[in-house]
Amino acid sequence: MEILEADKQQGLYRLWNSRGEEVTEALFFNLILKSIVDDSNGWDPGFFDWYHEDEINFVDWQRIEVEIWPMMIVK
Repeated sequence: MEILEADKQQGLYRLWNSRGEEVTEALFFNLILKSIVDDSNGWDPGFFDWYHEDEINFVDWQRIEVEIWPMMIVK
């Protein structure tokens, strides 16, 4: 799974499943994080609308690298 960032619209991202050749709708990053961090159901890829990668113009999107660090929440 890769993350694409919009070149022309600041703050919009897409998840790209290059193996499955699918790309999500354009999303704000906080929605992506919310879907990953929400422990109530685990991560559900059906939470987003997915499109075949041929439907997306990749010229306006660039790949970004994101590092996920383990975290601990203390209550």
